[in-house]
Amino acid sequence: GEGDAATEMERVLADAIAQLFYTHRQELFHIWHCHFDTSATGSISADEFVASVRALDKAGGANMLSDEALRGLVVVLDTNGDGRIDYQEFSRNIGKLVERRIST
Repeated sequence: GEGDAATEMERVLADAIAQLFYTHRQELFHIWHCHFDTSATGSISADEFVASVRALDKAGGANMLSDEALRGLVVVLDTNGDGRIDYQEFSRNIGKLVERRIST
């Protein structure tokens, strides 16, 4: 049904995101500080995060992440639900996505 297509799409996007960050896994800390948390506040807003991932995606030439997918990623990453993403949330949860990718 339609739900399956949405789930499949999400899985594909999660894989794309995982792949994106897996490719850059050595540089996660660098990416966080250079692309995401440029003001070094320790956390960024959901909007900033979405804009940063989109820029990273475009730079990588993939450009396949929709607004919806990025918003979904924010929900996954923002584990304490404060509408902001900090480095700990980012690294821990990206790590989970990446591990899931490796294990499949």
